[in-house]
Amino acid sequence: MACIETYFITESPEDKNLKLVALIDKQLYLTNDDKQQLHQLRKYRNSWVHVDRIDDELILEDEKRYENETEMMALIAVKMLLTVLFSNPII
Repeated sequence: MACIETYFITESPEDKNLKLVALIDKQLYLTNDDKQQLHQLRKYRNSWVHVDRIDDELILEDEKRYENETEMMALIAVKMLLTVLFSNPII
């Protein structure tokens, strides 16, 4: 998500003060489905960055669930990074 956010800001420096949610919504070359997946990734990332939202005991009780969830999100992240990087037809 950091790479995607940096890309958005680099392509439109005037948007550098916008939050990621607004940056995603503003993208003209992305489909609504792509934007939904980016928002899903953003929310997932936020749940890990703001660690007070996740209780360590919950992770330890069901490690496999979190492993599977993280793996799925990592695959979506790679796909979306490539989608974003190649979304602008000028590039």
